[in-house]
Amino acid sequence: MSDTPSVPPLVEIDAADTPPETAAREVSAALLTAIERGEPFAAVVRMPEAPPRGVRLGDVTERVRTLKRLRPGLHAHCIGLAFIVTADTMQRQAKTIRSGDKLWGCPTFSTVDPDAALAWARARTTEQTSDEAGQ
Repeated sequence: MSDTPSVPPLVEIDAADTPPETAAREVSAALLTAIERGEPFAAVVRMPEAPPRGVRLGDVTERVRTLKRLRPGLHAHCIGLAFIVTADTMQRQAKTIRSGDKLWGCPTFSTVDPDAALAWARARTTEQTSDEAGQ
């Protein structure tokens, strides 16, 4: 058996072509699957274009419940959650994006650049491996 710590998995979720009203369910289901593995992971999530201002996506109460259900598992197992969003979404959702760590319960990063999101998530997995090796 090796003493070398294993690199935590990197989960990639592509909801970019999913209608915004169903993307949240798709992302939540994928994150729940990763959480249920019971091991550390990082995730890169490609999100769809946000709906225009004033357009609500489904039941707000259900989205809040889902987030509350995910948050403890993300806090326990997710070492980083990177979101790839459009420039328009970055601007319109700036307040939510700034509160990402608190909202999701784990470190978050949002960008328009897929390579930057992937690099950030990979760095999180490398840091996790380094932390385990130093223990």
